[in-house]
This record gives sequence, C-alpha cells and structure tokens, in this order.
Amino acid sequence: MSEGENSGNKAASGRRSWADLGPRLASAFVLLPLTAVALYLGGYIFAAVVGAVFAGAYREWETMVTLKPLTPFGIFLIAMVWVGAVMFPLWGAPATLAIAALAAAAAIARGGEGALWRAAGVLFFGIVIVVVLGMRGTE
Repeated sequence: MSEGENSGNKAASGRRSWADLGPRLASAFVLLPLTAVALYLGGYIFAAVVGAVFAGAYREWETMVTLKPLTPFGIFLIAMVWVGAVMFPLWGAPATLAIAALAAAAAIARGGEGALWRAAGVLFFGIVIVVVLGMRGTE
C-alpha cells in the first residue's frame, strides 16, 4: 500500500494522532500565565513578549521564504523584529517602523533569492507589532 492510500484510509476513518497533546498542553500551561502577566504589567515586559512571539513568527517566515536552513543574516532579521518591538515603549511607533524599514532595506541590499519576500515580511511584522502594542498602550 502506498503512502497516499494509507493517509487516505486514516482520513476516512477520522482518526488523529494525539501524541503531541501532552507537550502542547504543557506549553499552554506555561505560556498562558506568562502572557497574562506580561499583558498586565505592560511596558517593556509586554513589548519583549510580543517581540519574542513575532520574532518566532518571522523565523517561520524566513524558513518558508528562503527554503534553506537559517543563516546568520536570517538571525539578524529575526533579532531586528524583536528589537523593533522592544523600542516601542521608549520611542513609539516611529522607532519600531524605522527599525523594520532598516531591516527591510538590509534584506533588499543583500539581495539573493527571496530578498523582496524577506523585506515584505519584516515590514509586515513591524506594522503588526505597532498595532498590537498600540492596542495595549504604554501605561
């Protein structure tokens, strides 16, 4: 039996693998209180948590766009996403968007396959970070 036929039988029977349920629940028990505390405290703590979340999301974007293992330049762009979020409480949206624009310019200047997608991703995540942090406020 081929792999396609096997997966078709699995889908037809409606069965799912629950092997990853334990780790997912454990991470939820850790991340939900962390997020609630960060949201309550606000300021740099919330910005750092938001930055970490979107840096992780950008890492996935980087992997999808380049179709290669993570490079030092990819790590630089990930770090820029986080730095942009952390700068929001200090200098507001202009600083976050300026950092995103600088990272996008660096991605374009570096060139290579996926340069425009990298730049678009950094800009998109910069805008989303401004919106999320702006909804919470800086108080």
